[in-house]
Amino acid sequence: MASTRRHTPTLKVKKPQVESLKGLSEGMTSIAKKNFELDYGLILNLLYVEIDDMALTTLAHFYDPPLRCFTFQDFQLAPTLEEFAKILGCNLEDHGPYVGLGEEPPMKEIAKALHLTSAEVSSWLEDKKNDRKGVSKGFSKGVLETKAQALLEKKDWKPFNAVLALLVYGLVLFPDVENFVDFSAIGAFIAGNPVSALLSDLYYSLHIKYEGRRKGILFCCVPLLQEWLTSHLPRKDFFVSNPAGLKWHQRMMALTEKDIFWYSRELDGTEILLSCGDFPNVPLMGTRGCINYNPVLAFRQLGYPMEDEPDNSLLEEFILKEGEENPALLRKIRRAWGQIHKKPWTKKNCIAKPLYTQWVRERVEANRLPFDMVVRPLSPEPITMVPIEEAEEWESKYLQVEGRRARLERDLKYQEGVLQESQKSLRESEDKREKIGDGMLSARENLIAKDEEIERLKQSYGKIKEFGQSATASQKKWRLRYLEQVEETKKIRNNGITKFVDRSLPKVARLPRPKPTRAHNTRLRRKRMDALEQENAQLQEQVTTFRAELDRVNALVEALVAAQNRPPTPQAPVISEIVSTPIPATHGSTPQQNMPEGYPWGMTLNFNGGGHPGATEIPTPTIQHVIPLPRSGTPLPQIHVPVKI
Repeated sequence: MASTRRHTPTLKVKKPQVESLKGLSEGMTSIAKKNFELDYGLILNLLYVEIDDMALTTLAHFYDPPLRCFTFQDFQLAPTLEEFAKILGCNLEDHGPYVGLGEEPPMKEIAKALHLTSAEVSSWLEDKKNDRKGVSKGFSKGVLETKAQALLEKKDWKPFNAVLALLVYGLVLFPDVENFVDFSAIGAFIAGNPVSALLSDLYYSLHIKYEGRRKGILFCCVPLLQEWLTSHLPRKDFFVSNPAGLKWHQRMMALTEKDIFWYSRELDGTEILLSCGDFPNVPLMGTRGCINYNPVLAFRQLGYPMEDEPDNSLLEEFILKEGEENPALLRKIRRAWGQIHKKPWTKKNCIAKPLYTQWVRERVEANRLPFDMVVRPLSPEPITMVPIEEAEEWESKYLQVEGRRARLERDLKYQEGVLQESQKSLRESEDKREKIGDGMLSARENLIAKDEEIERLKQSYGKIKEFGQSATASQKKWRLRYLEQVEETKKIRNNGITKFVDRSLPKVARLPRPKPTRAHNTRLRRKRMDALEQENAQLQEQVTTFRAELDRVNALVEALVAAQNRPPTPQAPVISEIVSTPIPATHGSTPQQNMPEGYPWGMTLNFNGGGHPGATEIPTPTIQHVIPLPRSGTPLPQIHVPVKI
């Protein structure tokens, strides 16, 4: 007799080693755990899942590769995004899906996600041998656990939670190399929403094993698959306790659509993702490759009826294997997740109609199941007969318990609402505290900078003040010197021409040259210096005029002396009149007079008796004495005038 079994590869699952992670999580406070759940969901619950490896390997034999589901004798089961999100406590709308296949996360982003410095995180990086890839980059389990333990002792919860979450991602959610967290898991951790990547890795790992007919280990999140399977298996005592001692393949082969727990009320209100972009179904990108899954085969698990055979166009399959280069397909998948299509709201009723059930049975008959049908069915629970009075009593108690249960459920929902509000308020308070702390730190740094600037301004003001005092003192000094020169000039003006020539001019030549000061660079000093230079130029012109007049006077005096020494003649010689500006007599002095020779007895001034010449005043030019204060950097003019009297 020909076998009715379908050939399937021998598959195994590997339980993750999570004892050290449990130890770290048990050291957390209740508030730290709540904050962990707010940031990373319920992934810590996966550490405490009891894994039945035989149940999972048996389930893998029922995988239907073309349809991306598990096909049993009269029903189908398919893991969905919505179910995985419920188990992990994630919201599909909080973060986008993982689309980082083939991309290496920057060290700066890794450090930011871990709330640590880039230098410290970079020091952990190492390479490890990978049988599939050759070499994998990432962090070893020991290094991360050591860092987590140090943060736990310091109760530095923010980075501790991040490091612990990364350990769960690398060792439980996306296992690859043993005791090693590679860049693929780190990329999914940074993305923030692992649901789509987890579902992709599950379907991809199953499909690759079936396609190559290869035995081996399923690389997927084993605790998550166990939780999903348990949520749909019968919850009746005869199945859970297994009194007949049946093996898992016998128990699963005996299951019918009436035995399955199809729908959880926790999914009420959840929107169903139907397709993305131009794809007829949902394209998934994981840490190993890309593959599609078909939500239309899982409507019953999400509360909607399975009415008819699904349209083949909605079951179109594709797969992008690890190592294959197809940038166009990757771009198409990334764009598709920007345009998602959700199932319209309809009345919920998780039943299967005959047309759909008939289609499943025909497919089972064509493709066969992986095991032989069970000879004996599962033993039903024995029927117990009780008296009517006892039944009514139990019914009354049952109604009381149901009422109490309903009240407890209402109270539980209310407390959950209060808890969510408290968690939300706590998170907002933490965010505000961090923002205020950052603002205070920034304000403190600004105040320190302002204090340093004020100190520099004080020092600059002191220097400017000293310079101003020095300039004021220099100004006073030169003003006093200027006044002294003015007084001296007045005295010189009151003296005669001889004192002026002998004393005043040499003094002008010997005036000290003041050193230039920066005070002269001001506009007021420049105006004053320009005026003094103008007066100095006028003085030089007057001195030049004085020289010419003095030469003329000397010539006239020589002519007068020559006339006096000449012998007398009957006609008295006439001396030309000397036109000159007379020097006014100074106070307490008389004009100088020259008496003609031959008149020793004296006569009055300007007497000219009998044609004899009389004495006249010696003409000298009137000179205005101005002693200018030289400008900074301008040398005093050197005036040397030879005078002959």
